[in-house]
Amino acid sequence: RTLSPVDTLPDFHQAENKLKVTGMIYQPDGKTPAENVILYIYHANPDGRYAPKEGASGWGRRHGYLRGWIKTGADGKYTFYTQKPGAYGSNLPHIHPIILEPNGRYYWLSSYKFP
Repeated sequence: RTLSPVDTLPDFHQAENKLKVTGMIYQPDGKTPAENVILYIYHANPDGRYAPKEGASGWGRRHGYLRGWIKTGADGKYTFYTQKPGAYGSNLPHIHPIILEPNGRYYWLSSYKFP
């Protein structure tokens, strides 16, 4: 599948609490937009569960089906459409972002948290 700077996660169109998340990824200098960076995001469903689809395996089983991949363009920007995640335990609703740089280096970022 070809990745683009915009993705819509499953169940967005039926969701009660829709979210549009837009951002920009920069090079380490903090000024230059980072091109061709993949942003992988995943989050719990409105019930606070990382629910997998039937027959899911690997990361799809662990992270559930509410996930997506975005690849930045020359301007470093990205947008994804999803729904507000549910809270679980003492955690605020949140979205997990993971960065994959063109050189293969990857790392986790702090979660996007919602009140």
